[in-house]
Amino acid sequence: MSVKDMLLALCDVVAWGINFVVIKLGLQGMPPFLLAGLRFTLITFPAIFFVRCPAIPLRWLVVYGMTISFGQFAFLFLAIKLGIPAELASLVLQAQAFFTLCCWRRSCAGTISPAL
Repeated sequence: MSVKDMLLALCDVVAWGINFVVIKLGLQGMPPFLLAGLRFTLITFPAIFFVRCPAIPLRWLVVYGMTISFGQFAFLFLAIKLGIPAELASLVLQAQAFFTLCCWRRSCAGTISPAL
């Protein structure tokens, strides 16, 4: 691994660490669902101009955005507000990848042969 790659990895770790500090600070001044709504809006607004809309019905795009972007973080913020430690919140958030993989394998059973 090159020095550049190690520095990029370090920047990623620092960004994730600061992320939860900023969440805790944000939750001191506003309710969890409002903070999630602001996060969703601040991410969605610039994306409208730079990301092409996928070729799916708009309702599925809205459902996906409201569950994965807004819903996931709204409940994460609520858990932090109710007292879950930031370390555990980070692990729960990252566990999503494993749950997604398990759900995908189960839903595609018999139709696709994943190499897992």
